Amino acid sequence: MAAVIPARPIPASPADPLRAQALDDLRFMDDPSWEPRVEELGLSVSERSVPDSPLRAQLAVIDVQAPFALGLRALTADLLPMLRRWSPLFYKGRVLRGSDAFNDTLHLVFHSAGAGVHPRDLVLQRSMTLMPDGAALFSYRSVESPQAPPHPRIVRARALRAAHELSLTPWGCRLRALWHLDPAGALPSFVVNHAAIQLSEQVHRRLKKLLFTLQNETRRFGEKRPRQVDYRG
Repeated sequence: MAAVIPARPIPASPADPLRAQALDDLRFMDDPSWEPRVEELGLSVSERSVPDSPLRAQLAVIDVQAPFALGLRALTADLLPMLRRWSPLFYKGRVLRGSDAFNDTLHLVFHSAGAGVHPRDLVLQRSMTLMPDGAALFSYRSVESPQAPPHPRIVRARALRAAHELSLTPWGCRLRALWHLDPAGALPSFVVNHAAIQLSEQVHRRLKKLLFTLQNETRRFGEKRPRQVDYRG
């Protein structure tokens, strides 16, 4: 199953709650109980049940022949400008606060998913952890911020679990995207589960295409290609 990666040593959880959460997200992604739903060249999407939740989690794995630095840029400096290109429901977003590009808080607003469904927004605290094998692990958790109070016509969704892992491969880089979202509101869980796997497939297929396009544009116009970053030291 393409979405499952062989188990690897994971550092013990430290006292820092954000880093501890990131490592717990990594263990969750490495769990072998994922059920494949989409398998194609360079992309797999799986889902699994989560104890004590009627909502299922989704895991997408994207393999691209693009530099690690290009994938890292797409998750940090270029995240908000490019989100609309790979997420069809994304409307707007902003960085609320943060010490740097790898530790901040994001406010994301999304269009309605259909007639009678309110728009959604998310306030996410984002932190990055560098793993011993060179991977960059981004972990997100829902928070509240006085800079982004709830809007009366927008439903505040929650990320029950969300993470991105970007790792080096011999051919470029691999992105694993984990999402377990609660859209809140009055939507039945079976409707949410059905829509979530379809949206995950659509979003990550577009993201794979976007990374491939950015790589080709870099070559076509003779720009200096992003330096291959190896954080393993």
